[in-house]
Amino acid sequence: MPFAGFDDSDDCLDTMRTEEGHDEESARRICGALQAESKSEHGNVEQLREALSRGRGLIADVGVDLVSGVDVPAIDSAWVMRKSTDEGHDYRVDSQLVLAKADDDADEAARVAYAAAMIPREPDKEGDVVATPTVEKAAHGFLANDGGVDTDHSLIDGEGEVVESWVLKEDRAFDLPGGEDREYGAGTWMVGIKWGKDAWERIQAGELTGLSIYGMAEQIDLAKTADGPDSG
Repeated sequence: MPFAGFDDSDDCLDTMRTEEGHDEESARRICGALQAESKSEHGNVEQLREALSRGRGLIADVGVDLVSGVDVPAIDSAWVMRKSTDEGHDYRVDSQLVLAKADDDADEAARVAYAAAMIPREPDKEGDVVATPTVEKAAHGFLANDGGVDTDHSLIDGEGEVVESWVLKEDRAFDLPGGEDREYGAGTWMVGIKWGKDAWERIQAGELTGLSIYGMAEQIDLAKTADGPDSG
């Protein structure tokens, strides 16, 4: 039976050890992630494998305690906008996702911003890669455990409240506030946050440009073994 693009699990392990140069434990965990990716409704094994070839580490598990408004996101997580269309996409993506719904700070809807919290199959700025099922698990766990919102990774909850959270069912293009666009892949965890007044003023001033997450993660080192094919 095919195994994540390989003949079977042994073929995957052999490839990771002999061709990719990973040690036994890393090869086992990588193959497990690829197999889980192949079974995910929103997964893409080829993209994950390509990202792992460029990455520094595989995030095998992660628990998100806080999402933080920051000036330099760890991933490409800028505030996004999406206007309604009649194309029949996921309703939460096509509903009026705007950076600011009104100019009046007295209007609660004026302080809602949307961004990607976690992006699967794409190395972050530290070179870490997360598979689609891991993103989905983190998104669900964050809500189930009443995760919080802070700014600048202060670890002080209460800067905002998550009012929407969903995982993209397919690739989606979003409008950025500056007029550009950005496409996020299926499996990306998106959130909408209603911010407190101080945080919202910083967003409007361009001081907070996106999101970063805080929590505990299990990382698998993707470094090659000393006798791997790329050594020497």
